[in-house]
Amino acid sequence: MKCLEVYYEFPHSPWFLNHYFHHVCNLLVEKNTDIKFDIVNVGQCSPRDPNTINSAHIMTIRNPENKKYILISFWDKNSILFNCKVWDTENMVQLITSSGFNIKEFYFNKLHLRNVDMYYPDNIDEIYTPFTYNVYSTRIAEFIENCYEQRKNTSAFDDKIIFRGAMYNERAFLKDNLVLDNVLLSEQRIDDSLYLEEQIKNICSLSLNGAAEICNRDIELFGLGMPVLRNKLNVQFHNELKPDYHYISIGECGFRESFTQVNYGDLMSSIINRVNEIPSKRDYYLSVGDNARKWYTENCTMDAMLKMIEKALKLDKLF
Repeated sequence: MKCLEVYYEFPHSPWFLNHYFHHVCNLLVEKNTDIKFDIVNVGQCSPRDPNTINSAHIMTIRNPENKKYILISFWDKNSILFNCKVWDTENMVQLITSSGFNIKEFYFNKLHLRNVDMYYPDNIDEIYTPFTYNVYSTRIAEFIENCYEQRKNTSAFDDKIIFRGAMYNERAFLKDNLVLDNVLLSEQRIDDSLYLEEQIKNICSLSLNGAAEICNRDIELFGLGMPVLRNKLNVQFHNELKPDYHYISIGECGFRESFTQVNYGDLMSSIINRVNEIPSKRDYYLSVGDNARKWYTENCTMDAMLKMIEKALKLDKLF
């Protein structure tokens, strides 16, 4: 009988990814009765270095005989997965991700940095499988459904746009320099349920890039049926996420992961211009929120993500 090893961190909290990987593992066992799976839970107390097999953001499926492996990654910066001092990159046969896999970054490293520790396979287009992203916790997923019902039954929305998150780089610049009466940037953290209830009262949301482009915040706002104002996304998805249809794009304002310089002034001007359009385009903005919600239900719920991974995985490449 064929044998494969599966590495992931056991679900020890409401963190969505742990539970998702656990369900994926059960799905693998259930659907592939001709394969013996050796399940390795790296565990809550193991080192969580994102540059190793112990990363809690990554599931690894390995063939112990020929060393070939598949990675399912939700880590912010997937360029680290091509570090040949840590990973046997020549034996990576599939990378399933939409988190931080920026094509511009990829080719910048390959063509310009010529990092001797990085190995970029020539058949990257065959290896890379665009996927989806997720909410932060199973608890938030439940809150989202309740809050979405509340928003659906709301006939009037405030013109406020609120962003909550750590303030650094362009975020700190915007907090100090963006002057719009209806836009608030705050570093103050509030409870998950309060955050979602705060958002659904407003006409629109603002999402600013952090360590990577797409983040849990975007997905959670999509789930609420919120039109999200954000930089145009460069990362790819299994099902296309269209700017100005699924979210409101403020255009290409640069992003650190693509090794372009973020122009803080351009970013601020783009936000101001789009925010000033909202009063005359309320119906359009609300329709974008409806599109976002539909994309969320088809791509980001636990059930949807399990159906997607079943179709995306190419276990035959491991043999």
